[in-house]
Amino acid sequence: MRFICVVILLFLLQPVGISQSDSVKIITSDSTNKKKGDGALKVIFSGKPGKAFAYSLLVPGGGQIYNRKWWKLPIVYAGFGFTFYLVDFNRTQYHRFDNAFRMRVDLGETNSTDEFKGIYSLSALNVQRKYYDKNLQRSYLAIVGAYLLSGMDAFVDRHFMDFDISDKLSLKIQPNLDTFSSGAGISLCLHQKN
Repeated sequence: MRFICVVILLFLLQPVGISQSDSVKIITSDSTNKKKGDGALKVIFSGKPGKAFAYSLLVPGGGQIYNRKWWKLPIVYAGFGFTFYLVDFNRTQYHRFDNAFRMRVDLGETNSTDEFKGIYSLSALNVQRKYYDKNLQRSYLAIVGAYLLSGMDAFVDRHFMDFDISDKLSLKIQPNLDTFSSGAGISLCLHQKN
């Protein structure tokens, strides 16, 4: 059963090609001559999607405002609020267990008056302290992830605003057998109707 699931998964993970025939640009030798200052950041931040990404990095939700997707603002701020709550909760718990652990180490098991006396041993306090420290670090990463996810959402959403969805497009599904690798797949190709 596991083998069948793996085969089906590999079949579904084959590359899928999507193209629009009217959006192909022919690059001439004149257009490949770029200025020396053109870097990856300049390419990312150029155009309307780049502005949306930049605004979202400057102010959380700024890209969504630029794209006029007002309904996404509560989602963005709820994501940030949740991640900040996680940071606050894990920091508070870490400090509780860290203070108790340090008090036990400094004063000894019998002289300590921490809040967990009689509940946790010294090794159990250390385990809890490490657990909340790890969760605190993950919470900081979650803030960075929410920040980047907000920017990527604005960037991709702006690209979709300019995407051609006219009635002249058709979808053709055909089998894809690749001779250079094992497996089969399905190609989805968008064609322009005449």
